[in-house]
Amino acid sequence: MRAFRQYFDGSHRRLGLVLGLSAVAVVTLLRYGLAAVVGENMPLLLYVLAVLIAASLGGMMPGLVVTAVSAVLGSVLFVTLAPDTVTGELVRLLTFVIEGVAISLAFSTLATRNRELRHLAEDLAESRDHAARMAMTDWLTGLANRSAYEADIRASIARADRDGVPLTLVVADADGLKRVNDVHGHAGGDELLRLVADTLSRAVRVGDRAYRVGGDEFVVILHGASDAASEQPFHRLADGLEIVSARFPEAGVSMGAASYPGEADDPDRLFELADERMYEEKVRRGSGRRVG
Repeated sequence: MRAFRQYFDGSHRRLGLVLGLSAVAVVTLLRYGLAAVVGENMPLLLYVLAVLIAASLGGMMPGLVVTAVSAVLGSVLFVTLAPDTVTGELVRLLTFVIEGVAISLAFSTLATRNRELRHLAEDLAESRDHAARMAMTDWLTGLANRSAYEADIRASIARADRDGVPLTLVVADADGLKRVNDVHGHAGGDELLRLVADTLSRAVRVGDRAYRVGGDEFVVILHGASDAASEQPFHRLADGLEIVSARFPEAGVSMGAASYPGEADDPDRLFELADERMYEEKVRRGSGRRVG
């Protein structure tokens, strides 16, 4: 983006220089061709307009170049058309040069301030976007958090209603987190949670998404899955999570699933049903034993 802007700014400098010099050429030709009918002030007044064109479009350097060229051509006109007034015209010429430099510097300052404000606006936009992403991201695992889940599940249900495509919500709980903390310390517990999160992220399909919604609780939204625990995506998640027990024998993951609209008609009931089934699985297998 900034490289493009630099090129764009360079194009503006070239445009300002070309138009400014073109204006100088036109003024010079008019002044020379209409020497008999125009007043003495015409050259410098119109040269000032040429400097304004160059500096406003291109900034300081085009403005200074046009000022210098205008001063040279203006001097030639004075000597050629009115040699008897050269001394007086030199004062006007010096005034013109000062004005041209001042105009060029003023537009350069404005351009610099404009770039600074543009960069500041971009930085603020990036910071705002980053803050928005962080507000929807779990700091420990990098998964989307509960706020993101609550927004996404409603959008997913609206999409399911619109397209007539069902979805399945999977609730997964990291069993044995307290035992892992006792055996390996809190760093081990954090590693367990990150392992579950990483496994879920790698197991979900494109378009599906995993979330950490609580201390040891995760959810996954599976689009297009309708028969809950009998669906292949569910089994792929369960198979992938076997790595948790391999790394932490005292831990495991319990899972439960519910489908919309077949088994629940709103997000809260969908989560409640999947959570109940996860808890039933936890009790049936015994807390801390792996799914599979």
